[in-house]
Amino acid sequence: MNIMDMQPSTVNLRFTRVESRFYPVRVRLAQPLPDGWMLVDSLAAQPARIRVTGSEARLAAIDSLFTEALILPREDTSFTFSVPIDTTSLRGLRLSARRVQLTGRVDAIAERTFSSVPISVGPGVVLNPSTVEVRLRGPRHIVRSMSAEGLRIVISIDSIPVRIPEGGIPVPLRVERLRTGVQAELSPAATRMMPGRVVPDTAGVPRVTEPGDTIPPRE
Repeated sequence: MNIMDMQPSTVNLRFTRVESRFYPVRVRLAQPLPDGWMLVDSLAAQPARIRVTGSEARLAAIDSLFTEALILPREDTSFTFSVPIDTTSLRGLRLSARRVQLTGRVDAIAERTFSSVPISVGPGVVLNPSTVEVRLRGPRHIVRSMSAEGLRIVISIDSIPVRIPEGGIPVPLRVERLRTGVQAELSPAATRMMPGRVVPDTAGVPRVTEPGDTIPPRE
């Protein structure tokens, strides 16, 4: 059979501009971890960004890609899962990857308290009190490995005026060098900085006196 004629003899073609853009991958959790457990750091996805190809209008409506709902393990463990990307609203688009590798760590929450931790200050600074109690809360494997010697309690320099009044001033405290995921609570949360007086000692070298010191009379 030969086709001698066809009606209509012409057709209209419509072209759509196709673009490619990269979008970050975000993890969707099926449910939060139960009380007493926590996610150490954040979940890492590989690849962290996926290239999506499609019409300009479709791409403009996307700001990120989500994984299908993930159930985190409820035990002290490191994990790696292969999780598919949720493509429910991405039909007709091309993705450079449809699965990602998720890595992370789940750990039980532990608490630990250290007493009489000294406040780190320079020479000549008088504090009352000069030690604090530190209560730590965070991932069990990290909290158990920490020690009082590894904590650094400091005062906020910005809160110290040029001249300290006779009765002293309260200054807030903070903890430096905390491990990832660990929170610290100080008791007390502030200390009182007292004024010191500079007097020459018997060798003629200036020194700072503390409350209760006896100042030698001038000769």
